[in-house]
Amino acid sequence: AAVEDAKKKAAVLAEASGVRLKFIRMISYGKNEPDFTLRPVRLAKAAGAFDASDEAAFDPGVTPGDLTLTDEVTLLWEIDS
Repeated sequence: AAVEDAKKKAAVLAEASGVRLKFIRMISYGKNEPDFTLRPVRLAKAAGAFDASDEAAFDPGVTPGDLTLTDEVTLLWEIDS
């Protein structure tokens, strides 16, 4: 859906700019995923000084509805005037 939406928006912008879309030169995709593991916890786990029973002390307290996740698609077009 994101790629189709990007194509539609590109077509509108191209028409408004008086250019023609030729082909897609590049597609880039990115997403935002939160990391809930605190850095000291990761380091302690790597050193073997942390076990699963310690994880409750680092609970971030996230409940449903607290997060907003995003995805992003970028299309780079070849255009013709």
